[in-house]
Amino acid sequence: MINVALLSVIRRWHLRDGLGIREISRRTGLSRNTVRKYLSNGVVEPKYPARTVPNKLDAFATKLEGWLKTESKKGRKHRRNIRQLFNDLVVLGYQGSYDRVTAFVRKWRQDQHEASKTTGRGAFVPLTFAPGEAFQFDWSEDWAVIGGERTKLQVAQFKLAYSRAFLLRAYALQTHEMLFDAHNHAFRVLGGVPQRGIYDNMKTAVDKIKKGKARDVNVRFQVMVNHFVFEAEFCNPASGWEKGQIEKNVQDSRHRLWQVAPEFESLDALNAWLETRCIELWRELCHPQQREFTIQELWEQECSTLMAAPSAFDGFVEHTKRVSPTCLVTFERNRYSVPASYANRPVSLRVYAHRLVVAAEGQIICEHQRLIERNHHGAGQTVYDWRHYLAVLQRKPGALRNGAPFQELPVAFKRLQTALLMQPGGDREMVEVLALVLHHDEQAVLAAVELALESGAASKTHILNVLHRLLDGKVFDIGGRSWRCISGYGHAPEHMALYCDSLQVLIGGDMMLPRISTNVSVYESEPEANALALFLDSIDKFLPVPESTLVLPAHGEAFRGLHTRIDALARTGRKDEARAIFETMLVARNPLGMLSEDTHATTGEMWGNYPQTYSMVGVINAAVRLSAPWDSVI
Repeated sequence: MINVALLSVIRRWHLRDGLGIREISRRTGLSRNTVRKYLSNGVVEPKYPARTVPNKLDAFATKLEGWLKTESKKGRKHRRNIRQLFNDLVVLGYQGSYDRVTAFVRKWRQDQHEASKTTGRGAFVPLTFAPGEAFQFDWSEDWAVIGGERTKLQVAQFKLAYSRAFLLRAYALQTHEMLFDAHNHAFRVLGGVPQRGIYDNMKTAVDKIKKGKARDVNVRFQVMVNHFVFEAEFCNPASGWEKGQIEKNVQDSRHRLWQVAPEFESLDALNAWLETRCIELWRELCHPQQREFTIQELWEQECSTLMAAPSAFDGFVEHTKRVSPTCLVTFERNRYSVPASYANRPVSLRVYAHRLVVAAEGQIICEHQRLIERNHHGAGQTVYDWRHYLAVLQRKPGALRNGAPFQELPVAFKRLQTALLMQPGGDREMVEVLALVLHHDEQAVLAAVELALESGAASKTHILNVLHRLLDGKVFDIGGRSWRCISGYGHAPEHMALYCDSLQVLIGGDMMLPRISTNVSVYESEPEANALALFLDSIDKFLPVPESTLVLPAHGEAFRGLHTRIDALARTGRKDEARAIFETMLVARNPLGMLSEDTHATTGEMWGNYPQTYSMVGVINAAVRLSAPWDSVI
C-alpha cells in the first residue's frame, strides 16, 4: 500500500529528475500501472476506499434521525432523553447496544451544530454599546425558600449594556404590575434611565407581532415607557442572541446568586438581599471586555450619561368590580372588604405588585395587602378590615358577637368586649366604643381602653374621659400645625412635652431645662415608684428629636443642643466633669453665698426665685458626693 512519503518520492523523480515510469517501477517495486495512475491523475495524497462496517443500528438510523429532528423542536423539559429513545428503538426490534445509540446522537448533534454555522443562525456579529445607550431586560424562573417553603419565583433581570451593571428582583407572577414595579426599582438602583430598552416579545409588552420590527405595543406598557422617556426595542422572534447580555446574566445568576441564597422570611427580605448582593458583585466582577476595570468602575462612568429617573411610575392595572352585599370584592379567588357604604355599588380596583387599592368617585376608599395564591383549586382567603363594618354594626349591634370581621379585633378591644357583654346593653356600648376610631386616632382609643381596663372602670364614659387627655404619641393640630405628645415621668407622675416637626420646636416644660436639674420627687399616689429611674428612662424618649431643635423650657431661656443636655442629665460616674459643672455653679453665688433659680449664661445675673428647700438639699448632696471622704484627708 502506497503512503504519502513514497508518493512524494515518485512525484519528485518523475517531475524534477525526469525518470520514466519503467525506471520508477523498478526502483519502487510498484507496478507500472500503479505508478502511472498516481502520476496521470495529479494525486498529491493517496486515497483509499472508505471502509464500511455494517452495524445493527443502520436499519433504524432513518427512524432515529427523524425522532431527533422532532425532539429538537420541543421545549427542553419535554424532550425525550437518549435512554428513552433507546428503549423506543428496542420496542421496534433494535438489538444493538446503548453506546451505539449515544454515539449516533452525539454525531447527529455535532453535524447539526456545524450546519447551523453556515446558515446564519450560529454566527453572530459582536455588538458594542455606548455609555447610557441601552439596557436589556428578561424574565427568568428560579426557586428560593420563602417562609420555610420552597417557592417558585419570577425574576426580573436588568442589565446596562455598556457597564454591565445588573439588578435582579423577584416576584410571584409575570404580570403588568410586577413588570412596572421592577422598572421602578431598576432605574432607582442603576442610577437613571438609558436611551432605549431591549426586550423580547413578552405578552405584557407586545399585543401582536407584525412583519419585520413592527409591533402592536401594549397600551399600558407604552404608558410606562413614555413615563420614563426611553425607546422600547423588541427582538426578532426566537432570536435571543439579540439580547445576549441579559441571556448570559440569567445563566450566571443561577450560580452566583440562587445556589448560595439563604432562606428568607418574606419576598421583601429576599429582594433586599438581591439588591445588596448585586451591588457587591459589581465591585467583585471584572468587565468581560475591559478586564482592567470592574463593573462598578464603568458603572460610575456611565451614570453621568443616564437620564435622571423621574418619580416612580404609578404602575397599577385597573379592574371594575361590584361590591357584594357582604361588603367584599373578589380578585384572584380572594375576597377583600370594602367600607359598608359602598355595598352593592361598582368600584375601581387598582392592582399593584404587592397591594390592592379600591377607589370610588375619584377617591381612595381602602387599601389591602395583596394575597397571591398559587393553588388554583382552593377556595381562596377573605381579608377583613373590621372598621369597614362599623356603619352596619351601629344599626345591628347584635352582629358583634359572631361577626366574622370582628374576630380579629385588637387585644384591648377583645378584653373590653368580654367585660361589657356581661352587662345589660353591653353590645350597644361596645359598638359605640369601636365607633370612636372613626373620629379619633385608633392608637389613642386603644390606649384609653387599656387605661380604663387597668383602673377597673371599663365603661364608655370613662374611656371618653381618658381619651380627651393628652396621651403619649398622640398627634393633634394647633394653629394648623401638627404637635406630638412626648410623655415624661419623675418630675411628676406624668408630664407631657409637645414637639412640632415642621417648626422643629419642643415645648419641654420641666422635663428639659437649660442648666438646672429637674426636681425629681416621690408622690403619695405612687410611693413605691423609682422616680429617678423613671426620669432617666423618659428623657431618652427625646433622643429622636433632632439636635438642632429649639427647646422652650419652663424655666430659663430657650436653647439648642438637646442631645447634649440629655447626656448631661444622664451622667453617672463622670466625677471630673461633674466637679467642673459644680464649680461653675458655685461661682454664680451672690455675696451672701446664695443661689437663685437660674442665672444668665454670660453675665451671671440671677433670675427668678431663690432655690427652694429641695434645691438646697440637692446642692448639699452634690457637694457631699463630690467631696473626698474625711478619712482620706486626715
